[in-house]
Amino acid sequence: MSPKEPAVPIRPLISGAVVIAVCAYFIVICAAGLDKEYVEHGWPETTGTVLDPDAKLDGKKNTDRVHEGYEQTINYEYTVGDRRLQSNAVSPELFVDKDKFPEGKTIEVWYNPDNISESVLIRRKIQKQYLWGMILFCAGVVVFTVFNVLNDIRQARE
Repeated sequence: MSPKEPAVPIRPLISGAVVIAVCAYFIVICAAGLDKEYVEHGWPETTGTVLDPDAKLDGKKNTDRVHEGYEQTINYEYTVGDRRLQSNAVSPELFVDKDKFPEGKTIEVWYNPDNISESVLIRRKIQKQYLWGMILFCAGVVVFTVFNVLNDIRQARE
């Protein structure tokens, strides 16, 4: 009888494959974001009108923005096709001078084509340095994982 070769450990292979797949997923998503300029990429533009700042807008999101107070609000209405919508979303994480948005002013509104009730007045630029950081981090995790899986296989065969 010939001596049996030690089996290749399955656990490190499966764990490594899962980690590499997750990292590859994030690398692909981040790389896709590098060629876009705005977070709201692909959102069409329409015109809107600034409403009375004291108006109470319908809708849970509009009410939550006002009561939670972490996001700046400016009341406005806009039209998409034959639908007239109202919102108070300026842009997450960004602030504008409210004096530049007097009642009755015509404004540009960007809306989500998949959910036209979701809109913003100011689009956010993509922070590409964070995407590059995530890509490099994931690449490092892949290299570290491959090194450890190969090391585990080598140790199992000894």
